[in-house]
Amino acid sequence: MTPHNQEDKRLPPKGGFDFGTRRGSNTSSHSKKSYLDKPMPGPPAPTMQQIEVVRYTWERICERRHPHDDASVSAAHAFGLCFYEALFLLEPALKSRFANVLQQARAMAGIVAFLTRSPSVKGLAGSIRDINAINKKQHRLFRKGGVPMRRSSGTKDDDPDIADDDDNESFVSLVQSACGKKRNTVCPFHAAATPPIDPPAPADPQQQHIVPTQRSQPLVLKKHVDADVLLKQHQEHEEENLWYADKLQELGATHVDYDVQPQHLDLAGPALLSALRRRLQEECLPEVEDAWDQVLMFSCHYMKLGMQSQYAKKMRKDYRMSAMSTDSLELGETRGQCAIQ
Repeated sequence: MTPHNQEDKRLPPKGGFDFGTRRGSNTSSHSKKSYLDKPMPGPPAPTMQQIEVVRYTWERICERRHPHDDASVSAAHAFGLCFYEALFLLEPALKSRFANVLQQARAMAGIVAFLTRSPSVKGLAGSIRDINAINKKQHRLFRKGGVPMRRSSGTKDDDPDIADDDDNESFVSLVQSACGKKRNTVCPFHAAATPPIDPPAPADPQQQHIVPTQRSQPLVLKKHVDADVLLKQHQEHEEENLWYADKLQELGATHVDYDVQPQHLDLAGPALLSALRRRLQEECLPEVEDAWDQVLMFSCHYMKLGMQSQYAKKMRKDYRMSAMSTDSLELGETRGQCAIQ
């Protein structure tokens, strides 16, 4: 959200409330710096399947148009308009602070970039649609009896295993698959927040002389390989959560310059959920709301921390400037008294 009384030269290209606004170009720290030993206070981080549901939801929002939509407005833009309409209903006083709602609605792309963890946030190629295509491929492989052994981050052009078609799966079916609501549809990396690793079974003295058959040997090996893959994916997800927590704090700090207050973020969550219900209608499943609620809670918490820290720094700076100004005045008065004497 960009207050209309701010100078344009201070605004980011997409508006002040653009959650995608980032400072600096250091996008390689995610791969070089380890965050696994860093504690993460606050609300629980969203799970992999919750992030996947949020990505599916945004793709569906961009596809679904309503009969009353303006032909010149995209579905994503219409979602942004619904968001601001709900926001002004929650807090009418905000309406006078944000003059160009149409421009601000376009800034929702930056918000969604962070909520969906778009590759663009980390300076990578690809889109949400590409990531969704990969996840759909994983679910189809699992339903057909195959077990996905990796999670690619490339596009369709980079990964020849990604099929162009999506088996015409409905949005509801994709959400239920990601959340485990349909039998035999959940990929192994969605099994639990912490991948379980079964301890080796105690040896049976009567079976020690039996040599494993040729068929059972690959099954035993595959079980250990799957467990290693699950553990690696879990560690990568935890590290990504911590990386995003740092970036969200940096993002919150940048919004202090636009006079955005921490309490404004408390309104962003309900307004966004209201826009989801209006645009998805019957497709706004409880699983969808739960996933978005968790992602919003996580994002707003760390943005608030960044804003509070930045406001504290600003207050200390203002105090020092005020103290220096007072000292200068006192020094001037002293010199004036000496000159008179």
